[in-house]
Amino acid sequence: MALNAPIATFESAHNVNQAKQADSDTAGGLERWLSLAVGAQVMLRSNLWVQKGLVNGTLGTVMHIVFHREGPPALPATVICNFPSYRGPPFLPGVPGSFPMTPITRPWLNGNRHHSRTGFPLILSWAPTIHECQGLTLLQKVSGIGFLIVSVLVILFLIFMCIHLFTRGNGRCSFQHLN
Repeated sequence: MALNAPIATFESAHNVNQAKQADSDTAGGLERWLSLAVGAQVMLRSNLWVQKGLVNGTLGTVMHIVFHREGPPALPATVICNFPSYRGPPFLPGVPGSFPMTPITRPWLNGNRHHSRTGFPLILSWAPTIHECQGLTLLQKVSGIGFLIVSVLVILFLIFMCIHLFTRGNGRCSFQHLN
């Protein structure tokens, strides 16, 4: 898929050089390097405003990238995204779902040394892998009725398999014979 838009690649800011070596999980969902373009599909990697739908795993589209005087590789001042599930006031008049993201800082300890990374809790999300989906708040929203449905489906599957094995002629329900 072609965006036909310039790509801005920028590095997050770090308080010490050793912080650059940290992975995004250690840095609270902030990548060291991020490449964005207007029109790019992104995934939010942090809970920004849970009550309004901006949770870890929310998908959106980059609308604008606003830099200070210098451009990339410096960190942008703001990345304006459109998140369809965002239920708060739109940043851009007449554009529901528009939300301005500013850099956030995530601190952590490495031994007795304070480290931090300042950046945007976003990753490109054209086709997220199962590993990128692990631990997403969006997936944790499935509760109550969702768990009930999954539980019923699992029970029905086990009953079906037991009936199938029983009718194969061995006269007993045993999962040891599944091949």
